[in-house]
Amino acid sequence: MLANVRRWLPIALVAVTALWLRTHDLDVRPMHADEANQAVKVGALLERGHYEFDPADHHGPTLYYAALPIAWLRGERNLEALSETTVRLVPALSGTVSVLLLYFFAAASGRRAAITAAAFLAIAPASVYYSRYFIQESSLLAFFLATIVCTQRWWRSGNWRWALVAGVGAGLMQATKASAPLFIFAALIALWVVRTNSFQATRPKRDFAVFLGAFFLSAALFYSSFGTHLGGLSDALSDVCTCFGAGDRRLGPREALVLLSIALRLATLGRTALATTPLRGLRARRGARRAAALAPFPAGRADLHDRGGDRAFGDSLQNPVARHSPDTRYSLCWPPVRSPRFHFVASPSCWRLS
Repeated sequence: MLANVRRWLPIALVAVTALWLRTHDLDVRPMHADEANQAVKVGALLERGHYEFDPADHHGPTLYYAALPIAWLRGERNLEALSETTVRLVPALSGTVSVLLLYFFAAASGRRAAITAAAFLAIAPASVYYSRYFIQESSLLAFFLATIVCTQRWWRSGNWRWALVAGVGAGLMQATKASAPLFIFAALIALWVVRTNSFQATRPKRDFAVFLGAFFLSAALFYSSFGTHLGGLSDALSDVCTCFGAGDRRLGPREALVLLSIALRLATLGRTALATTPLRGLRARRGARRAAALAPFPAGRADLHDRGGDRAFGDSLQNPVARHSPDTRYSLCWPPVRSPRFHFVASPSCWRLS
């Protein structure tokens, strides 16, 4: 009993801290225009019970559906009754879950490494800020971490059920933002860099088919409004093509740097994240430094059409109604650096694989 308390108490304290930082006084800051735009969609879904995906000016629908049960539990049935606290609880809970998922992902490097990474993410100023902000980024990060944690478990155990859950996580990522493949590509790059031999799956083709099936099914359920609007599937496909092809929202060099940043962050743990046994001694201390580098984990934004200044990060924390810079959405860093666009080169010593 005492051993279990010692094992779980530190991460429990980290999780409680993360939850408090993300949920207290959620209604104090005025609603940003981006938040209000998302809240209007939630209000329409509450009132009509139906949603149709619009790729022209909105992201995926998971954020709106996630707000529904919270609104129901709080007795809010229309847009007029919808409160700031209700909608902001969605990113707040997603941000807290991300802290726990990062702990489980880094656990292969030892408990000290995992708790260090989770603690840094729990208190990182930008992580807290955007976990109190009703937009898609916090949900996207939570789904991404869930996907890589489940993939990690599948890699180490060969159990096809982990591939199934990973596929669901990836599908929810896609149903959250069209830029989700950016993160999948980054994870594949990190896996190629690591090139570990601890692969345990005996039927990888079957497991990959399970992954793809879960991915497409979970994404299709949300984009089609659970089968009531099949036209949303073609709209979702066109949205992805727009994001990665031509148009105002196309990906460019800055997005390529972000992809590299994510890949390097994932590769910091090297082979330890996919190892079948945890590290001990000196290797565990090295793993702690590497896992700590995951604290500045990117939340993700691909449509970087706004050019923010170097002071945008500090301004966004000091002024609750300031126009946010897209750079800050990538900067879940602790401590904050002067120019968050360069945060991914802050810890080059952690990039070594051994």
